[in-house]
Amino acid sequence: IATMKAHPVPQYTDWYANVPAIQDNSKYTASFITRMDSDGIIRKYPLFSRAGAKVGSSYIPSLALQMYLLAKNYRAEVSLIDNPKKQEKKIASFKIFDASFDKEALYDVPVDSFSQLKLNYYGPQRSFYYVSAKELLTKDQKTIEAQIWNGNETITQTFDKKAFFKDRTVLVGATALGTNDLRNTPIQNAMPGPDIHLTALANLLERHFLLDIPNSQTIIPAVTLAIGLIFTSIWIWGSALISLAIFFIQV
Repeated sequence: IATMKAHPVPQYTDWYANVPAIQDNSKYTASFITRMDSDGIIRKYPLFSRAGAKVGSSYIPSLALQMYLLAKNYRAEVSLIDNPKKQEKKIASFKIFDASFDKEALYDVPVDSFSQLKLNYYGPQRSFYYVSAKELLTKDQKTIEAQIWNGNETITQTFDKKAFFKDRTVLVGATALGTNDLRNTPIQNAMPGPDIHLTALANLLERHFLLDIPNSQTIIPAVTLAIGLIFTSIWIWGSALISLAIFFIQV
């Protein structure tokens, strides 16, 4: 008797589509889904989800992944294998290919078993250029003002409009407090939702990925114990000066 194995990628059946004015004029679609950890913090980003009740390749890409693939003319391929330890499948690889030459994968994206990318945040809100809708849509305006966080404060810079947008990937979203699209992240509470998608997109474009330490549940306690034993040995058998230095390092 064949047994159906559980699929690792979450499935959603209740999707809310864009309004017709947007959807009918769009060539592609994508998902806005994000998931919080148990403490309400967004640390990971799902690159794709299963859509509807279909079995197999009924996937819908995330907004960041769809923008990335279109901007670079790439395609993504996910491979599933059986998990021998559980009655389920697991993601074996998530590969990126050049759509015009796809014989060999360019690289593997480090996703977890739920298709999630661990977000590598660049900074607080406005770590990417912000351009207001007014600046963007004002007719015959030759320059624009864009805001960005410089590490200490938000500054405003002026650019030639055409030159600024040339070869850039643009995400349009609402960031005002009244839109209620605010999310808690490891580096900032109440960060606008579009910044989460921008972070995932930038991680893909720049391949700035956070990687898990293999066997971290074993290695990290072992390394912590070893460092503790080394400091303790120096404290007990070292000279008074060395012991004093170690005390201040520990403090």
